[in-house]
Amino acid sequence: MERSRPPTRRGSLALLALLALVLVPLLVEGCATSLMTNMWMDPSYSEGTMKNVLAVAVRKDPVRRRIWEDALVDELKSYGVTAVSSYSLFPAETPDTLEVTEAVRKHAFDGVAVSVHLAKVTEETYVPGYIKSEPVYVSRPFSRAFRTYWRDVEVPGYTETTEVRRFQTDVWTTRNGGRLIWSGTLESTNAASYGSVQEAIAKGILPELSAAGVLPPKTD
Repeated sequence: MERSRPPTRRGSLALLALLALVLVPLLVEGCATSLMTNMWMDPSYSEGTMKNVLAVAVRKDPVRRRIWEDALVDELKSYGVTAVSSYSLFPAETPDTLEVTEAVRKHAFDGVAVSVHLAKVTEETYVPGYIKSEPVYVSRPFSRAFRTYWRDVEVPGYTETTEVRRFQTDVWTTRNGGRLIWSGTLESTNAASYGSVQEAIAKGILPELSAAGVLPPKTD
């Protein structure tokens, strides 16, 4: 039997390209898939950090509403902030403006965080094609030996489609008559599970609010 010829330099480069295409998506999946965009802060805000917050998620699905509100309440504890989920006060449906105003007066909330689910967007990413080398085995009928040679094969490019979920969070102060002081949009490719929502809040929304002076520094 003849000894196989090792891959050519072109084949080695093709192998590296293939590994890159395989490994890079895995690395991306393991990294954060949430991003904060469209952030705005009222430059005149000077009322100090919040200590008692009402969490309101505007959702038609009561489960998704509870997931976001519970996640925010849990994460605010690490900033030394007391928070209450709106569904604990208004279990039937998301409270309207008058109901929120009454809750603020009754429970002395100094801030209200409101999450709104925006329309989803679709992002397309083109993955370019590449050339790879693959072995071809040819047998010799009389000697029963095999001969190996390499040929280049073109792998065509393709387009990946990713669905991006968007959630806008508005934070209102109730002091001095009340007004909007901060807003930001969270873009995420994760499913809306409790774990993914909590991670997005912990790593995306709350650090920005703390840096802006709306929340105190994290305590743990």
